[in-house]
Amino acid sequence: MSFVVSGNIWMDMVAAIVVGTTVWYLSYPRKEDHSMIKDIPWAPEKLPIIGHALAYRKDPANFLLRSFQEVGGIFQLNMAGKHMIIIAEMDAQKQTSMAPERILSARQAVADLGFEETLGLLNVYSGTDLHKGIVKGIWHKDPQSQMEQWRTSIRTSLQIETKDDGNHHSHTFDFFQFIRRVILRSCIDRMISPKFLDDGMSNFLDEFMEFQDELEDVTAKAVVLPKWIARPALLLPVKRKRLQLQAKITKRLDELFLLQAKTPSSSSSVLGFWLEEFHTSKQHSTKEIAEYMVGILFAAHKNPAIGTCQMYLVMFERCTEKERQQIRMEANNLVLDSSSQFWNDKTTVLYKLCMETLRLTAHSIGAVRTVKEAFEVQSCGRSYTLPVGASIGMTHVTLGLQPTLWGENAERFDLTGHSLDMYQDEYRFSTFSNGLHKCPGQPLAVVILQLTVSLLLVEYDILLPSVLPPLSFERATLAQREKPVMVKVVGKE
Repeated sequence: MSFVVSGNIWMDMVAAIVVGTTVWYLSYPRKEDHSMIKDIPWAPEKLPIIGHALAYRKDPANFLLRSFQEVGGIFQLNMAGKHMIIIAEMDAQKQTSMAPERILSARQAVADLGFEETLGLLNVYSGTDLHKGIVKGIWHKDPQSQMEQWRTSIRTSLQIETKDDGNHHSHTFDFFQFIRRVILRSCIDRMISPKFLDDGMSNFLDEFMEFQDELEDVTAKAVVLPKWIARPALLLPVKRKRLQLQAKITKRLDELFLLQAKTPSSSSSVLGFWLEEFHTSKQHSTKEIAEYMVGILFAAHKNPAIGTCQMYLVMFERCTEKERQQIRMEANNLVLDSSSQFWNDKTTVLYKLCMETLRLTAHSIGAVRTVKEAFEVQSCGRSYTLPVGASIGMTHVTLGLQPTLWGENAERFDLTGHSLDMYQDEYRFSTFSNGLHKCPGQPLAVVILQLTVSLLLVEYDILLPSVLPPLSFERATLAQREKPVMVKVVGKE
């Protein structure tokens, strides 16, 4: 999870940052000052008090890449009082990402960012392992069937969100919000229950998306303030909203479990694969399942939605007409041929479009760790000691932009210059993170991106603006766009 400061909230934060950090440095008892780590260089462009926050906000991806090129693969950042050691070089990431939890703790790092309050203790300390087992298990059991069910679900979600009544009226949407609703609706349909959004739950998509957006904004603010200010002022209000959301989810889950109990064994399950696994195991109360559900929806829908949008936009921005024609043909095959293994073909232009888009839009800072035991890491011929208590952040987009890994034109979109093996190397292509905490949903996410883009190309006409806003890496997600992308969507006859 990144601690990126959003441009939308920057001006609101300046006074709080200056006042809060000043009070903190002058009066608050502090732990060991890791800014005195002498053998790890500072990133360039450091300013008093706010440190690197301004340079980072202006262009996170290129600032991190520039820092790597100027000072090396490991360097220090000061984000308005929040100190972090950045791991930007591939071999160093191999070492840190494989370090066990007792030495470099992902759970403690996430908790330190405030997620104990905002997402809950269960999601911080046990949710990831539970979700990983369920998602990987269901996918590997029968990927062909899963692909077909997700295709049907995404198609239905698109029809609902466009209110396609057969008259093919055009609708105007913020593209990213539109696709986000589609993917969230589909995740609920497949993972939780196709009936979850019935019976008074019609506002749930809006409620959940608003909660997640507020959580991300609050995390960006809280991370640059001392915890004694951030917790009561920012984190606890979000916790209260989460508990209210969970209460609503709990009530709905009880209704679904009762409905499932009344459903004949010969009929299809009322429950989606994720919820059915929790319900069958009988190891968790409904209240606990509700908290875990917030975590799985938080993790499962937003980045696939962003990736889908970027993949579609990049196709029109950067592909040749010949490439677009080939992608449309492949999309047609993926949408119409239910028996095909085409979705698993990694030689298609559609697949390369997906992976190349993800390479160039990866998180600026994604994986985080807290050092529990002093850890020595080698990088570029030097040895560095990461001290106990230090915060570690691993960059992802900078690996995808490094000429030493991807060639001289690493920053360019290129569907022909990279071998498939390069995208399979999680330390070269690290959009889905790497090591012990590599994203378990990568195979499913890549299929969802290709399916959604294919459905958009085959079954809808989308009128894009003449000029698309540039990429923005300010959010704790895949890169988005600096401004909303307003589109007109109409179903094809």
